[in-house]
Amino acid sequence: MIDVVFHTGHTHPDLWWILVPSLLSFILGLILGNYTHHVSNWLRPDHSTSGE
Repeated sequence: MIDVVFHTGHTHPDLWWILVPSLLSFILGLILGNYTHHVSNWLRPDHSTSGE
């Protein structure tokens, strides 16, 4: 039972098929989040003078 608690999955035969896509999707999420943040700042700047 204790070996189930300490199981890390490093002996899984398809570890690369799990690890690589999850890391790529994480990195892609960071890139897309950063890109949409810059696009939204470009479309709606905080210091717009149209209301004054």
